[in-house]
Amino acid sequence: MAAFRELEASFEVGARLVLPDLRAVPGVAAVRTDPPVELVATYFDTDAGDLVRAGITLRRRTGGSDAGWHLKVPATSPDGRDLAHTGPRDRTEHRWPAAPMSAAATSEAATSGSPTSDAALSDAATPPAELLDLVRARLHGQPVHPVAVVATVRTVHHLLDPDGREVLEIADDDVRGVPTGRAARTWREWEVELRDGDDEQLTAAAQLLGEAGGTGPRAVGKLVRTLGDVPTVRTTALDATAGEVARAYLATQVEALLTLDPAVRAGDDEAVHDARIATRRARAVLSVCRPVFEDAGAGVAGAEDAGAGAGRAGEVRPGDHRTLDGRAETVGPLLRELGRLLGAVRDPAVEAAAYRARAAAEPPGIDSRAALRLLVADRSATRRRGLRAVRSFLTSPDGDSLFAALVALADTSPTGPRAAEPARDLLRRRTRSRTRHLAAAWDVAAAVPPGPDRDAALHEVRKSARHARYAAEVAALVHGRPARRSARRFQRVQDTLGEQHDTVVRRATLERLAERAGPEAFMLGRWHAWEQLDAARAEHAGEKAVRRALAPRRRRWMT
Repeated sequence: MAAFRELEASFEVGARLVLPDLRAVPGVAAVRTDPPVELVATYFDTDAGDLVRAGITLRRRTGGSDAGWHLKVPATSPDGRDLAHTGPRDRTEHRWPAAPMSAAATSEAATSGSPTSDAALSDAATPPAELLDLVRARLHGQPVHPVAVVATVRTVHHLLDPDGREVLEIADDDVRGVPTGRAARTWREWEVELRDGDDEQLTAAAQLLGEAGGTGPRAVGKLVRTLGDVPTVRTTALDATAGEVARAYLATQVEALLTLDPAVRAGDDEAVHDARIATRRARAVLSVCRPVFEDAGAGVAGAEDAGAGAGRAGEVRPGDHRTLDGRAETVGPLLRELGRLLGAVRDPAVEAAAYRARAAAEPPGIDSRAALRLLVADRSATRRRGLRAVRSFLTSPDGDSLFAALVALADTSPTGPRAAEPARDLLRRRTRSRTRHLAAAWDVAAAVPPGPDRDAALHEVRKSARHARYAAEVAALVHGRPARRSARRFQRVQDTLGEQHDTVVRRATLERLAERAGPEAFMLGRWHAWEQLDAARAEHAGEKAVRRALAPRRRRWMT
């Protein structure tokens, strides 16, 4: 499977409009034009349009130099905006060669004179498992099937620099799109795509085409133009009600999880970290806004408070996500389990990085290589086990059920008893409640003498700070700067006490390995002492951060 970056802009144009002189693009010395070629693409999606709603296209194309299967995924990360069909068309294209058409399909296509015959479509109806795996979380167990056929007569113009290098490609397309079971649509478009040039040349070419009469640049591709009205990912609130604000915040986290899924399963550490944060934020909004999401008589069990190992998603199954009544109580346990599994991958990697930094800081004459090898090997083995568990979960019925239920909640306006009230009022109260929990947890920890019990109490303070932080983040959508400042102060508490907790974890690893260490034992003991010093410093910083976060003047907006 090959992957390419695709950066392009499209313009809808009239049937008789003539292309401008393409040599006017800076750096273009010559233009080479190919004879027209016919391309036929069959597009696939679920019944609910799960791929197109996220700006993803899966197709099998015949004709041209890149015939085969194509999966196009937006290259940008979720950032809180409406993610489908807006912004620049910057995508990653994954290609897979298509299997040869069967003899029966080839014969029927030749007889009918059309590559879109029933036999040809049937022959093309099995996308490669390798491509489907990249969007597994989007599909959450749903099958894909043909949703449209787009036939294009394309004339390609290659824009060359003085050295003969292709910097841009401009396609002049006559298009006929046929949605399944509906009437065809026809149009003409110009499409400029970056090759070996730079972004400035792409911008200049797009401006040239627009000035020549092109309408655009159009943010949607041929499939969306063919289908017309398509579902979209709504990550902005439609109004200021608590239900819409909470749904929009949850939708952003769900989109992040769906986008990160392939990289998480590939073992990318940053993707694992980002997915863990998105999981925590999703759990937080379900907990903070529990009266918004829960139905009368049904609780959001497990959103933040359920115990570990809570089991499967119960009645939520793949396929239910368009008819789900909006209940969130089944999502919490699976989100909690996913977060735990992601932590089992991320934490050993962070721990190993800390040991490497510790070894690099040792003065000349102290050989830490043997101890570092022992520690890194142990943590790497733990990380590999964790990654296998994450992959198993994400490719299991539980993973499919979790994503199906999350999409349902993110798509549907909540109907809980508090959903219609102003978001400002509810989120102010809920953040105030989380802040009080933080204050109470700190009072408990401050009264515990140093030792394992105090470490455990400080860890509870850290978790309370995290809950308060995410509550303030949701509140910031309507309260603005005061809530954002509170979120940053709570994060400071979370970070400093997180450093303290990390020293607890590292000391436990050092103690465990020291029991069976040989010459490495001295270095393990030396690092254990440094960890104790770091723990004291982090605890002191955490105390200062808590006092600042809980200062009355900084909590005024919550009252």
